[in-house]
Amino acid sequence: MLHEQRTAQQDKLDVSKADSKRSQESDAAVIAKYQDQLSRQESDSKRMIQILEQRADAADHNLADANRSAQALRAELSKKSLEMEVPPAAHKEQTDALQARLREQEALVDSLSQRANAISTRYKEGNLVSNISEAYWFRHSLDMPERR
Repeated sequence: MLHEQRTAQQDKLDVSKADSKRSQESDAAVIAKYQDQLSRQESDSKRMIQILEQRADAADHNLADANRSAQALRAELSKKSLEMEVPPAAHKEQTDALQARLREQEALVDSLSQRANAISTRYKEGNLVSNISEAYWFRHSLDMPERR
């Protein structure tokens, strides 16, 4: 009788050990799966951050170009204004055209400044991924090729 109870207990122990081993193997497989998934997500996030940093750099570069262009237009406008005491019609048209270009450049500078500030703020907050479509729209709205 005692021998039968011991054998039954040993069988239960063996079954429990086998169940425990299967559970450990299953848990290890799940952990490995999630570690792989986390590694891929981390890699994707790093790649996305790199792309967004490149876009931010391009926006900064565009902003600097627009500022230089606006400054050149201001200088040209100042020079033309000084040259003209009483502007003939042709000079008036040229001045108006330069003023219109200047306003366009200033608007572009403002737009690029806001964009650069928004990207910088989002970068500091770690929220670069949220408006990828906005970056796509912005790049295409200026008819500018994507910089890589």
